[in-house]
Amino acid sequence: MYVHPLLIMNQIQPDITYYQSYEAREEAFNHQVGHLIPCRYAGPRRFWNDFSMIIRGGLSETPKLSIAYITGNPRDCLTYGSARQVLTAALMDTHSQNRTDFLTVESLAAKFEIDDLLDQPIRTLSGGETVKLALAKSWAASAYCSTLTIASPFCWLSQTNRKLFLQTTNYYLNRRQTVKLLALEGEDVLDEFPADMLQAKKPVNLIANFAFKSVKIPLRPAISAIDAEQEYALIDDCEENLLSPCLLIGGNGQGKSLLAKCLANAIPFQGQAAVKSVKQGEGVRLLFQDVINQTLLRSFEMLSQSQTCSHDLKIAELFESISNRVQANLTGSGTQGQIETDSLLAVKIMLMAIRLCSQPAAIILDEPDWGLTRTAAGAYVTSVIEHAHSLGVAVILISHKPWWQSLSQSVLQVSKHLPADHHHDGCRFSIQCKRIN
Repeated sequence: MYVHPLLIMNQIQPDITYYQSYEAREEAFNHQVGHLIPCRYAGPRRFWNDFSMIIRGGLSETPKLSIAYITGNPRDCLTYGSARQVLTAALMDTHSQNRTDFLTVESLAAKFEIDDLLDQPIRTLSGGETVKLALAKSWAASAYCSTLTIASPFCWLSQTNRKLFLQTTNYYLNRRQTVKLLALEGEDVLDEFPADMLQAKKPVNLIANFAFKSVKIPLRPAISAIDAEQEYALIDDCEENLLSPCLLIGGNGQGKSLLAKCLANAIPFQGQAAVKSVKQGEGVRLLFQDVINQTLLRSFEMLSQSQTCSHDLKIAELFESISNRVQANLTGSGTQGQIETDSLLAVKIMLMAIRLCSQPAAIILDEPDWGLTRTAAGAYVTSVIEHAHSLGVAVILISHKPWWQSLSQSVLQVSKHLPADHHHDGCRFSIQCKRIN
């Protein structure tokens, strides 16, 4: 059995299986945990799926939860309103087993570096903070679960947070419990792509002005608890003229997605955040990390019915052109090039065609390899860059992986820090963008 070097920790080792597509990995994952009905610790999407099955089959005593798991998008394995409620529920089950070695909510949160996030709504947590919470919940579940099953752990773990992942899996293995990891092919590789992979990089020097000024982002709902301090984040003033494609890189929870949402006006904020392309003017379109959640109410068939955007571009033609290039890239790498209809890759290409069709100043891809094998991710991103540049649209990649540095013409390091007057006036943290290339 192949064991990744980062996982060689004990005589007992985790079971790792690699898959060639998101759909194959999801099918295998659901086969292993799908019998846990209702999924008491799952997110709203899994809850409603399970609820429908129960209604159709009749109410009966539900089986005891024996497998702890983390879904491909860790947010989908969490429920309740806050981190404190998630951990409280997990520890209540632990205590019901008459364990004497139980933790408190506070000590468990401190172990996973989220003790200052306990009362923050889950929907306001960053991706990295969500990962930490899911791992903490899994740690508590080890008291009554004999198996820990995790989908695509390397996809959502930065180097800095892998120690918490190893801490959790190590704990299960030391207790002679089973750890099963379901990964996409190549997602655990850290090597950069070959520098010559991006053909569109050579002839295009597309310059975009990237700027933040006096940005303040509320971190709590507009209507919050009575007398609760309104917390916010700041983005340090920054202005850079960047060559496309540009990479914003940083570890889990450093604020990368927050920057992207500000640039795309996807969240309320004060101040100025914008990208201006020399060719196209203003306007930014964003493709979120988990595109599945962007298609819950729109099937691929509905998306494909979109016709023409501005500038007389046709979405269907752009989709076909991007798809053909992706297929050619895949075939050239020795991989089967056919893209299955309704696959995650096809959905990503369609959503990208819709966004590029409006010819914004820039397009942002947040963790573009999410749900894709390393090979498919490279073929997809290089095709998008080629088509975006041909339309005069700058490309911004956001990732915690070093994969993309060799394909980028400019790189910004994103990091979170605490200002000197931290918490005196509700400021939670500041985010800094520092050019490193």
